Amino acid sequence: MKIRLSMRGKLLITFGVIIGLMLFGTGVVFRLMDNWKTAQWHAIDQEKLATFMAEREIDHLAWDVDLLTALLLGEPFTGQLDPTACNLGKWFYSYTASEEFQELPQNMQKKIMALETPHQRLHEGAREVLRLRDSSVPLQDLLIDYQTQVAPNLNQVRQILADVRVDAQSAASATVKAAERMEAQTIRTLWLAILITLGLSIILVLRFTTSIHRTLQAVLGMAEEVSHGDLTGSLSIESGDECEKMANAINEFVAHVRDIVGEVRRSAVAINDTSHQVARAMDEMTASTQEVASAASEFAAHVQQVSFDANEMAKNAEAIAKSGRNGSERLDDVLQRMDEIEAVVGQLADSVKDLNQETSMIETITATIADIADQINLLALNAAIEAARAGEQGRGFAVVAEEVRRLAERSSQASGEIAALISRVAKRSDETLESMEQGSRAVADGASAVENAAELLRQIIESIDTMSSRIQAIAGAAEGLAAGSEEIAAATQQQSATVQEISNSSQMLAVTASNLESSVRDIKTGDEGENEGEDQ
Repeated sequence: MKIRLSMRGKLLITFGVIIGLMLFGTGVVFRLMDNWKTAQWHAIDQEKLATFMAEREIDHLAWDVDLLTALLLGEPFTGQLDPTACNLGKWFYSYTASEEFQELPQNMQKKIMALETPHQRLHEGAREVLRLRDSSVPLQDLLIDYQTQVAPNLNQVRQILADVRVDAQSAASATVKAAERMEAQTIRTLWLAILITLGLSIILVLRFTTSIHRTLQAVLGMAEEVSHGDLTGSLSIESGDECEKMANAINEFVAHVRDIVGEVRRSAVAINDTSHQVARAMDEMTASTQEVASAASEFAAHVQQVSFDANEMAKNAEAIAKSGRNGSERLDDVLQRMDEIEAVVGQLADSVKDLNQETSMIETITATIADIADQINLLALNAAIEAARAGEQGRGFAVVAEEVRRLAERSSQASGEIAALISRVAKRSDETLESMEQGSRAVADGASAVENAAELLRQIIESIDTMSSRIQAIAGAAEGLAAGSEEIAAATQQQSATVQEISNSSQMLAVTASNLESSVRDIKTGDEGENEGEDQ
């Protein structure tokens, strides 16, 4: 079963497909962007973990310095001896129980879990060495105990922290590279979606416009045939939409005109024959009374000339009135078109206002992006400071922080350029809106002027109609004058005048019928052969 859709339905389907593709492409892009953001956050978490490992290594180096100071100088030890109460211990027991720890790679989990034993031994060794110091054990023995119970565990803890830091930095670098690949894939996917949507849009629009173009070409060809007097053609369009309905309406109109022309042709032939018969009869009557009416003919001729001139003036006035009415109709059509133009300008003005609102939203978004870039820049600066405090161990993290700061500055600069561009677009939109409002006012003024002109033209037509009535009254008066002249003349002159009037009328009728027949003779209706057979 063939589906018949209107032009509105075809347009809705076309734009529906385009919008669907755009939404699909947008969804894919947003999904990829979401994955990219997730990768970025994972990279940040890894960098934070690497920074935390470096800080805890520095803490334990400072803790070791305090311990040696207490042993060598006999000062009180201010460090933490409980392995669960120091910063590393607190973090270890809370972090290993979190979901974030479970998401780490297995090798990093094993290394972090390996911290527990040497870290506990480190603090236990420190407690033992301090206990021996308080028991007045010689310094040399204390240092030996330190080298056997504290230093190896400290080195092991530092090594594990360094390994975890290196693994975290490597994981962060890998995550950043993965994010960059996701970004490139997002851009490729976006361009692919744009190209597919654009290509399909062009195909659908070309198909739709080609259908309309074929229909218009067929209608134009039909109109040219009708303008040349050929009413035998017809339109065959099966599009199932308004174009098919228009073609059927044109076919019905041409068929109706063809029937009217056929009737006019037959009526013209009959009138022509009848008028010729009447003219011949009147010529015979005129010939029989011509000698008697010669005395009154000259006066009657002058009166007939006056009547003829009056009739011609009446015809001219009627033609002028007809032209005026046509002009009035065209002015009404122009007025209607100007109303349509004013409505379209109003719609365009509304669209420009909506565009201004959307540009305002974009400005808000770019401002938010700039704020985020500033925050990232500040965080990168803080990270660089922390890396500098870490010394040689934080140099790699400082490079990453500097790169993040540069990216933030580029994002801020790009958002500023976008904001400037949006500002220019908003300014142009305001100028366009003002021009549209001026154009709307100009169209309204033009419509008022056209309406005034139409009213003036209608008044002129009424005056012409009044003048035509007066001219016809003059013609009637001239005919009355002719009747008076016939009353003055003899009864024979009266008969001659009457016969002459009838003869003139029959001749005019014959001329009119002949002109009408000539006018419709060139129009093709498809039944010319049938009419010729009837005439024979």
